This record gives sequence, C-alpha cells and structure tokens, in this order.
Amino acid sequence: KTALGDMIEAVPLAYQMKNGAEVKVECRYELKGSEVGFIVGDHDPTAELVIDPTLEFSTYTGSTTDNFGYSATIADTGFLSSGSRAFGQGYPTTMGAYDVTWQGGTGNFTAGTDIALTKFDTTGASLIWSTFIGGSGDDLPHSLIVNDAGELIVLGTTGSSNFPTTTNAFQSVFVGGTVFTPQGIGTHYANGTDMILSRLS
Repeated sequence: KTALGDMIEAVPLAYQMKNGAEVKVECRYELKGSEVGFIVGDHDPTAELVIDPTLEFSTYTGSTTDNFGYSATIADTGFLSSGSRAFGQGYPTTMGAYDVTWQGGTGNFTAGTDIALTKFDTTGASLIWSTFIGGSGDDLPHSLIVNDAGELIVLGTTGSSNFPTTTNAFQSVFVGGTVFTPQGIGTHYANGTDMILSRLS
C-alpha cells in the first residue's frame, strides 16, 4: 500500500529455453523487510532464466510531426518525464505550459528542432504537463533528472542565441563556437553550440 494507492504485481512468469521451447519455471515474489525478490523453483542453473515483466505503461506521444526521444526519468512519486526533440509545432503541449510554440531551428535537411518535455501521470494515460523549450536555433535534450522537490532538471545542447535564460543566470549570453553539423540526426549548429542546464517547476 502506498499514499497513491495499492500497488499490485501479477504472478511473475519465469521460463528457460530448452531445445527451442519455453520450459516454465515456478516463480513467486518474496518480501524481506522492504525489499522484494524472487523465489524460483527447480531450474537448470547453467541456462539463462527469464523472468518476464508485465507491461504497465507504454504510449505514443501523439506528435503529428517527427520527434525523437533522448532521455527519461522517474520521480519518487512514480511520475515519468520524457525529453525529446520536436521537428515542428505538432508535438502535444498542455494549457499553461512554459512554451506552447515551437521556435524552429536551422536543421540539416529538416525543419530544425526544439526540446520537448513531457510529464506523464503514473499510468501513462494522461499528460500532467507538456512543453517546448528552445530558441531560434536547434536545441536537444541529453539528460533528465528529477530532484527531491519534484523539479525537472534538463541538461542539453543549444545553437540558439535566444535560448531562454533567467534573471541573474550564471551565463545569459550565447557565445557559441564554430559551425557544427552532427551526422545522421538532422541537426545543424550554424553558430556553434553551448550546453544548457534548465530547472522546471
């Protein structure tokens, strides 16, 4: 039992492959203190033992324009956040989001990219919030974490001279670098790149 409701796990399915066929192995959960483990029945210790998980959460983003996933993280409360790049306005945003407008970019045989960030509910059935963050150049997320306050921390790359920064930011001016076009990802940094670090409530 949790503050968010009961958590129920189905009986785990375990098996080993023998002569091209699945051979079922008895398997059950065991609780030792606050840790959950598995107790398995008779099996061949020299062969791989597979314990199948149950698919609890799987969804499309619903974007009508291309988007590529880069990172995801989960909060202690079970909410999943994803970071992707969006190639157009078609990425779903929510009312009250930080930025509901795709800012575009320079692209490399594409329309350019913005960072798209989404927080899903614990079942994957709805969006808690979903937003763009970026500037007029290409922007990519690389890593996400959630802190103890439930805030999303985003580490990424930008080629935007107008990427949003906050008052008294450590560095509020884009200084860029040399022209850079990573191969195979549809991104072009006409004015070089800079790392970004953003914290969203």
